[in-house]
Amino acid sequence: MNVRLKDIAELANVDKSTVSHTLKADALSKRLKPETRERILRTAKELGYQRNINAVSIRTGQVNTIAVIGEFSSNKFYQYSPNLGGIIRECSNRNYGVKVFADDDLKRTFDEISGNRIKQIVSMSVNSSKRTETGYYARRLGLELVYTYEHPCNGFACINTDNFAGAEMVVSHLIELGHSRIALACAPHEYHYQVERHDGYLSGLKKAGLTPDPKLIFCSDDIEKNIGRLLSYPQKQRPTALFAIADSLALIAQRVAIKMGFTLPEDFSTFGFGNKEFCTYAISPLASIEESVSERCKLAVKMLLDKKSDIIPVKPGYFLVPPVLILRDSVTKPHNGTKNIKKGI
Repeated sequence: MNVRLKDIAELANVDKSTVSHTLKADALSKRLKPETRERILRTAKELGYQRNINAVSIRTGQVNTIAVIGEFSSNKFYQYSPNLGGIIRECSNRNYGVKVFADDDLKRTFDEISGNRIKQIVSMSVNSSKRTETGYYARRLGLELVYTYEHPCNGFACINTDNFAGAEMVVSHLIELGHSRIALACAPHEYHYQVERHDGYLSGLKKAGLTPDPKLIFCSDDIEKNIGRLLSYPQKQRPTALFAIADSLALIAQRVAIKMGFTLPEDFSTFGFGNKEFCTYAISPLASIEESVSERCKLAVKMLLDKKSDIIPVKPGYFLVPPVLILRDSVTKPHNGTKNIKKGI
C-alpha cells in the first residue's frame, strides 16, 4: 500500500503541510523543533514511505540531485572517497541523490547536468583551467556551484582547509618540542595550497624568532634526492625535523632516512599534511594535519541547499575550515647525540 502524507501526519500528530516541508528538507522545515522533524522522519521510515522523485521532478522542473565534478580517472578516484562520503551522507539525510561527473570533458558533462535538470554542483577539481571552465558553464546555465578546493572562482564560493594556519601549527609544535632546524619538503608552486603551506611554514619560524634557512627548504618533485641532501649535511647543519606539505612526501622522507641509517623519530621527526589513512601504517606512524575533506564537502552541500554557511568567510565567498593537529609517533624531541650515516641513498 502506498503511504500518503496524510498517513504520516496523523501518526506524527502534525498537519500534512508540515510533513511535506519536512520530507523536502526545505527552508520552512528548519523552523520546526528538532524533535518534531525527527518524529516525522521516524514515522515516515516506520511506514515505509518512499518519495516519488519522478513526480516531484515533473511538478517542479528539477530533481533532488546534486552533481559532483572532479578528476575521477581510474587511478585517482579512490583519493576522493572521503569527499564523496561526506557529500553522500549529507545528501542522504536530505533525501537528495548524487551524480558523479568527470572533468575531462566539461562541455559534455554540463550537457548531461542540464539534461538531467540538476541545479546544484559541487566541484572537487583542483586544476585551475578546469575550475575556470566549470564556473563558466555554471554561470551560463544559471546553476549553483561551490568549490571544495583552492579559492573562489568566477564569483562562486569555495570551502577549503586553512592551509596557512595548519602549516603554522606544525612548525609551532615542532619548535615547542625543541626543534630549531626544521626542513620543508614542498613541491613546485602550481596550486594555491602549496603556496599557502609554504608561507605558513615560513610564518611559523618567523613568529618564533627563527630565520628560515634556504638550505633546508626545497620545492621540487625529486623528493628522494633532496631528502638525501638534507640528511647528508654535517650534524650541526642537518635538520632534526621535517614538515612535508603532503603526507606522501613525508613517507618518502621516512624511507630515505631509514635507508641512510637514521632512527625514527629520535634522529629525524617527520610531519605531514592531510591525515590520509595510510599515515597510521607508516614506518613511524605519521603526525599530520587533518584537512577535514569530508566535513568540507558536507558544508558545501549545506551551503547549496540552505543558501548559507555556518562558517564566517575570511573574504567574500571564501570559507575556511580550521585545521586539526593529529599527533603520532613520528615526532619527538630532538636527539643531540652523534650519528654515523650513509652518504646518499
